[in-house]
Order: sequence, then C-alpha cells, then structure tokens
Amino acid sequence: MLPIFAEDSETTLDMEAAGCEDRNADADARLHGMGSSGATPPSRKTTPFQVTLDVPLFQLPAPKVGTSSVELTTHDHEAIREYRTSFSKLYHTKNPRYSLFSVMLTVAERSRIAMHMILALAGSEIDRKQESQSRNGEGEHQNARQISRRKSRALHHYSVALRLMADVVGQDHGVEPCRDVDLDSILTALYLMLLYEQMFGSRQGLSNHLAGAAIIVQHHCAHLVRPRLHGPRGSEDGGEGQSQQQHAFSRTALPGSEPHISQYSARLLARLALSDAAATSYGIGGGVIEALYNVLGLHLGDSASLKPLDTFNSLDGYAVTLYRNVWGESYPPAELVDDVENRPVFAFYGVVLQLRFIISQLSKTLLHLTGDAVAQMKALSSVHATIQATGARFADVLAASAKLSLSSDGSHRLVMNLRLVVPHYHAVVLEFQRLTAARQPGLGLDETQRAALQGIMNLAVQAFRHEGDEAMLRVAQPLFMVALETDDVLHREWVLERFEALGRFGGRFERARTFLLKTIERQQVLGSRVDIREQFRLEDKNPAIFVF
Repeated sequence: MLPIFAEDSETTLDMEAAGCEDRNADADARLHGMGSSGATPPSRKTTPFQVTLDVPLFQLPAPKVGTSSVELTTHDHEAIREYRTSFSKLYHTKNPRYSLFSVMLTVAERSRIAMHMILALAGSEIDRKQESQSRNGEGEHQNARQISRRKSRALHHYSVALRLMADVVGQDHGVEPCRDVDLDSILTALYLMLLYEQMFGSRQGLSNHLAGAAIIVQHHCAHLVRPRLHGPRGSEDGGEGQSQQQHAFSRTALPGSEPHISQYSARLLARLALSDAAATSYGIGGGVIEALYNVLGLHLGDSASLKPLDTFNSLDGYAVTLYRNVWGESYPPAELVDDVENRPVFAFYGVVLQLRFIISQLSKTLLHLTGDAVAQMKALSSVHATIQATGARFADVLAASAKLSLSSDGSHRLVMNLRLVVPHYHAVVLEFQRLTAARQPGLGLDETQRAALQGIMNLAVQAFRHEGDEAMLRVAQPLFMVALETDDVLHREWVLERFEALGRFGGRFERARTFLLKTIERQQVLGSRVDIREQFRLEDKNPAIFVF
C-alpha cells in the first residue's frame, strides 16, 4: 500500500519474458541515479528518471487518441480496464469506483505523464498475471510474441513517462519555482513510478525515484504548501470563489494568479512521504519525508526530536473532504460514512509509517554514538516513549483489533483495515525491540515481543482466511518481521508458505523468502540476531534485495 541516496549508478530492468524464444524482443530500461543526498542533482550530466530504450513495438493496432492526447491501442484499453478493476482492489480497500486510484485516473484523463504511468503499471500487471498463469498451466495460452508485445508496450509507456519526468526535474528553475508545473499530474506519476519500481523494477530504481521525488518536493511544493496550510482558511468549498472541483484539483497557475496546492496534491504528498518512510526500513529513501518535514516547518534533528503523532495534521485536515469534492453529488452517503469510520485507522497507519523512519534514524544515531552508552540509552528511551505514546493515542484502534476473530465480518471495510493496519504497529514494536535486543546475546523474546508476534499472527490468519493471498500483500512487512523474530516453528513455516504463495505477485516476494531462509539459518548458527540493515547496506547493488 502502499507504501519511499545512492551514488550515480545505472540500473538495468530485465524485461525478458519467461520462456520467450524471441530474444530480439528483450528490452532494458537504464535509469541513471541521482546524488547521494537526494537534495541536489548529480554532478554528472545526467538527469533523474533518464532512460534509454530500444524496444520493438511490432505491428500494433491502429491507435486512438485519448483525452490526455496519449494514443491508445487495444492493449492500452485492456490495461485501463485492469487498472480500474482488479489492480485497484489489490492496493486499496476502498470501493474502487471512488478510491484514490480512481481519482488518479481522473487526473490522467488530462495528463500525458499520468496516463503513461497508468498504462505502464496496469499493462505490466496484466503481463505478470498471464506469465504466472502460464507457468501454472492456467488461463489462456499466451505465446512468446504476445507476451513480448504487451511487455514492450508497457515499457514504452514507462520510458515516455520517465522522459517527461526528467524534463520536469531537469528544468533550471532559478530562484523561483517553475509556475507552469501541474503538480497534480507530477505527483500522480511519481506515486505510480514508485509503485512500478516496487512491483516490477529494482531497489536501486526505487531509490533513484525517491531521490527525484525529494527534489520535486523541495522545488515545487514548499511555496505552495506553507501559505495554503498555514495561512487563512477559506470556506469549506475552498474559499475565494473556488468550486469543489477547483479545490480538489489544481491546474498550472494562470498569469497573475496565486498558485496553490490542491487537496489531491496534499493527499499525494503525504502518501509519497509515507512510502519513503517505509523504504527506510530497507536502507533507502528518507529524502522525501525529510523534505516534507522541512516544508511543514519541522526541523529534523536526531530521532529523539521527531514527534510523528501530529506531523501531518495540517495536510490531513486540508485534504479531508477530497473525495466529496471530487465526486460531488454523485458521492454516495455510504461512502461518506465509510470515510469517517475509517479515518482514525488510517491516521494510525500514517503515524506507524513515520515510526519506521524514526527507527531507521535511531539505528544511525546508535551507530554514531558507539561508545557512549548513556547517550545511546537516552536515544532508545525517547523513541520507545514515542512508540508507547502512539499506542496510547490509538488505544481504541488496538483494542478493537484485539477483539476481532475468525468469525468477524471480513466484508466490513473497517474490519479489513484493522487487520491491515494494526499488524504494522506490532511490526514497528518488533523492529524497535530488535534494535534493543541486538545489543544483547541470544535470540530470546520478552513479553512485549511475544505480544507483538501474537498480534500480527492473529490478524494475518484472519485476513488470510477471509481474503486469501491478496490480503497478505498488505501485511508483507509484518510477516517479514515475524519470520525473523518468532521462535514458533509452525508460525515461521506458515509465514514462509505465504511468501512462497505471494511469489505469483512478483519476484520481490520470492527474493524476500530467500533472504529470510538465509538470515534465519545464519541467526540460528550464530545464536544471535543478524543486523538486517547492515545486510541491506552490504548488498546495496544486489538486485535480489527487495522493498515492501
């Protein structure tokens, strides 16, 4: 869910179809990296999101031009259907007709870059599903040429979107930010690019895009967010004569007008920052959420100074009526009630993802304070207090999740979201305790760790019973932590079976299972916990590393 600084490097995405005999149909997209800080462009004459492509497009059907001026083929129309139905339901529990993914499609209807990314993402998802079915002997047979044609088309869309994004990032803005940037379109494309790299690309590609996203937040968002979120508020319809649609969306600034950030862009900014925060658990990212903290007037010091409980209140409050403003009178009352009912759960989720960033900062702080036990204990105590405060703030959410059972109605969205979100809090507890336990010998578990493990397993088993493997996509990170920490052999085997089954959703799950098997074996041999952040750092360029 979605869910993000390396030296200049070149990453190759292997787009070869499984079992494909036509080697001439293979394609590589090379993404050039960015500066290690994520704040300034690299010194080389390369641009973030740059790509080179040599892809045969075969004899594709005669295209039709969509409202975004993107030429649509038969494969593209199929991809849009996939995006609006199956794909949206995998990564969002909200009714797909009104979800954030549906709002993105509304933006894409007028945005080339957003439409290209939707077509790239959904086209690649269709290809993944058909390859998986072919390996398992299911579905209609797809020959190598058909697979390569769809793969080539999806990669073509991705390469075009990357070039368009590189143009935005590579502009020389001078002192003032560029006023003719459509932030709704750019943030939509960025969010979908991160999801694309997470699903089909590489850890390095995701890292590159996160660094590019940090630059965009710094250059294009600060002057928009501060006055809109901290200045005088208009009426609920947007103020200053704005309609609901104008409040929800923004276009490029008209001459003489004051540019502003839309509700939609505010929502996506928060999503991008939280995806970036989640990626820090795997040793990448951090630049987007740091940039947004700065934009919101928060000064980033050490991990002890970060207080995530109220960080995004201004963004969340500004965007709270987004769906109602987008859909207007056609937005059903049941959806409004659903939004209100689920708001506390997703507020909890936002804080939990920020805690992952705080813990990643803590790990760096502890390393920096090596030899100063008092300072290390102070840092640990501060972060521990923040985690405890989070649990206290959302005690009702935690209590409600503890009351769920296998018989609880799995079709109720609040129940689904409790089973999705609460395991991530328990995973944060395990991640923090792992940092503490790493300083002690042995693999023992205390009561806090056992309670967290049990909390994850209870909710994951319930979700699996009601929704199957699709639900496990949303709790992959908590399951990953269970496999590393549990001393219950049956629980570990069940989790490893889930990762094996999730392999049909992409190679990152297969890679995660391989990583877990090796790490678990190593921990058992050593009789102590392995520093997985150090493992990720050592294997920084290894394409077998993954991100959830």
